[in-house]
Amino acid sequence: SSCTCAMPPPSAAPAAGVSLFKGGWPAWKHRVAILVALYLSWIILLIVGKASPIFFLNCCLIPRNQPGFFPGVLLAPFMHVGVAHLMMNMISCCLPAYMIMSRSMLEFVVVYCACAFPGTLLTWCIGRELCHVGASGAIFGLLT
Repeated sequence: SSCTCAMPPPSAAPAAGVSLFKGGWPAWKHRVAILVALYLSWIILLIVGKASPIFFLNCCLIPRNQPGFFPGVLLAPFMHVGVAHLMMNMISCCLPAYMIMSRSMLEFVVVYCACAFPGTLLTWCIGRELCHVGASGAIFGLLT
């Protein structure tokens, strides 16, 4: 007796942990690539901020300061004061980010932004009148 069902051969289905993205990269490589891109943005902004204190002060978030609102809200969640601050955020971000990306890459981007930007807005509304930077709001959001 022969089977007449139209099932594709087993080799047509992707193996577990293999990405469906073009190029055939395993899914874990896509997750690592997104983390590396995030970390590179943090590193680049740290280097530029250290090289140009004026850039840093223009892009950090100073609560209730109208001129610094727009760049601060966009860039403060990606900027860091120094290498120790950067390294602690990298370590803290790694595991929760990877776990969320295991479910969905898009979910990670949405959760990161949904925590970073409202947290930055809240800091702008109620924070002390100092220069605020860092990804702590986004990372605490990833952890919850």
